Amino acid sequence: MPEIEIELFLRPDDVAPEAMLIFTTAPVEVQMKFEPDKPEKTVLQGEVQISGGERRLWTINKTSHIALATSWGKNTDNWLGKPFAVFVTSMNVRGKQKDVIMARVPKKEDDSKKV
Repeated sequence: MPEIEIELFLRPDDVAPEAMLIFTTAPVEVQMKFEPDKPEKTVLQGEVQISGGERRLWTINKTSHIALATSWGKNTDNWLGKPFAVFVTSMNVRGKQKDVIMARVPKKEDDSKKV
């Protein structure tokens, strides 16, 4: 299995409390292998800009994926340049407690409530 450059990926340590990120590339579906004896999974991954202008790849968890798509639509091209908050929380991931980066985006405006 090829080795990856871990510093290219967004990690919980990179995220300040309530940090704001912006997608610099539209997220795309990629195949990743998380466990040696399990098949690859399709995940969403996009490049984000973090504090100081640095850029990192973020493998977006399903909950964040749904939150972003609910707010901004399923076409990830529409996510470019839109700021969103992230936070780190501890979750059970494949049987182990891990710190996970979660997105927090404004709820989609209900057109019927616009004045």
